[in-house]
Amino acid sequence: MTCKLCLCAMIQREYCKAGNSESSNELSLKQLIFIFYVTLTEALQLLRTSSSVYATLAVTCPRTVYQGIGSRLAPHFDINLSCDLPGILTVIFSRQVPRRNSSSMSALRCARSGLRATFGGGRFSCSKPVWKFPQRRSFCVTPWQQLRTTGVASAQSRDASFQTADDTVDLLKSPSLWLRDNCQCSQCVNQDTLQRNFDTFKIDAKNLEVTSSQYADGALAVNWSDGHKSHYPAWWVKKAKQSLTPRTAPPSVWDTVELWNHEQAAGYRKKQEVPYDPSSSSDCLREATARLNRYGYCFITGVPAAPEPTEASLEQFGPIRNTHYGGFYDFTPDLAKADTAYTNIALPPHTDTTYFTEPAGLQSFHMLSHEGPRDADGDLGGSSILVDGFAAASKLYHEHRDAFDCLSKVPIPWHASGNQGVTITPAMRAPVIEFVQSGYGDDLLRIRWNNDDRGVVPIEESDEWYAAARIWDSILKDKEMQYHFQLEPGTVLIFDNWRVLHGRTAFEGIRRMSGAYINRDDYFSTKINSQLTRDEVQSWSLFQDRNNLVESSKRIISRT
Repeated sequence: MTCKLCLCAMIQREYCKAGNSESSNELSLKQLIFIFYVTLTEALQLLRTSSSVYATLAVTCPRTVYQGIGSRLAPHFDINLSCDLPGILTVIFSRQVPRRNSSSMSALRCARSGLRATFGGGRFSCSKPVWKFPQRRSFCVTPWQQLRTTGVASAQSRDASFQTADDTVDLLKSPSLWLRDNCQCSQCVNQDTLQRNFDTFKIDAKNLEVTSSQYADGALAVNWSDGHKSHYPAWWVKKAKQSLTPRTAPPSVWDTVELWNHEQAAGYRKKQEVPYDPSSSSDCLREATARLNRYGYCFITGVPAAPEPTEASLEQFGPIRNTHYGGFYDFTPDLAKADTAYTNIALPPHTDTTYFTEPAGLQSFHMLSHEGPRDADGDLGGSSILVDGFAAASKLYHEHRDAFDCLSKVPIPWHASGNQGVTITPAMRAPVIEFVQSGYGDDLLRIRWNNDDRGVVPIEESDEWYAAARIWDSILKDKEMQYHFQLEPGTVLIFDNWRVLHGRTAFEGIRRMSGAYINRDDYFSTKINSQLTRDEVQSWSLFQDRNNLVESSKRIISRT
């Protein structure tokens, strides 16, 4: 039998003893592994069991960093390597520690001394870390956030602390007010609206205690000292127990999406097509949203080449967003609006509505007709261009890190002010590459790029920004990154405007184009309700865990 051991809190305490804080500087790779190893001594002293301990640490780092110290770590750990991105390794350090006795403790102390000698004398002797994981703006989860603990005692052993026969112990040891506040009974949660139905702050938190509990069929019932009887269904218990588990790396941006370039996108064009179903079939939406979630775009085929059915097909994904251009758009290149989209000139890859505080979530195009003179090859021009913005950001990150850091930290003004009486600017300036802070660190959120709609670059950072933007622009214009194709009547293109940049080549004649914007939140509601069960939707709403959505998209696409 092997007992799973949680080392997160102890490692944090060991690190703080060294005069650091978790929020100041990131741990260097050597420091983190050293603390992980040293902490096993304290862990064994606390452990009151005859079981052995198996502890694991997962770290993402550049290949060159690991090559510099890997040979020195090999004698002390079982090491497994995987490479998900060019030049980036996921290194898993594992160690089996025997049950607590004098000989094993002595061996551990000797090994601890050996590791000190390996890394040099002193507690933390790295005066200059080999490499620091960036404090922010990183696609790779930081090593502290990637700490994992694993065990093989039982298939059900997934909790944060030592297991007992009753696996509800961890929930019952959680803060009483937290557990009471999340009661899911019909008295506490309106079953029609799924909203909380009581005043949290009328609960006497100081005197609140669990008097009894019962666990059956995955659900938990709790009796409280104030007389209330709480009910927690199985789906809630499962997610709550996961929330109490030491946070491991969630699906990173590279797990939730599949990056692509011209060759890859052209190779699975047919895979991206979903037949139109005017009945708002859940199957059609499920297939389409899975592809939007994974690749950032899809094609809806078989849509009649007319405005009304096009608008109806788009409304299945959410309400159409009204802007200064109107709602559903149906236009020709007549400059009816003061925007280059209403011309026939070539447009480089860009995202739309950069000037809104929240840019449009989804965007769509349906070419209803194209008439005019053709060239010698019979071509009218006007090929559509798509670029995976996340793939472009990945390329920038790995090849030009300084440029990436600049474009992700320097806020830029954006504007739309060409139409008389219309001046739109976001509530705050925003960088080209935007992140959002989650419980696990920073996640890539959005690409905001349209050089035509950009305001004045802050002069104090202009030299650095222009140099970085030049590199970014060259990546977007690289033919290997651009997927070219011709839109045709009957096929609606829908894409994620927060991820996929779009453009076109110049064209001749009169082209009639229709489409719309859809808000991100409205589309996201459609996505989760089309892909998840009702219990999973409730779980998403309360815990907002991406795992279910990621796995459902993979599963749906793999079937087709």
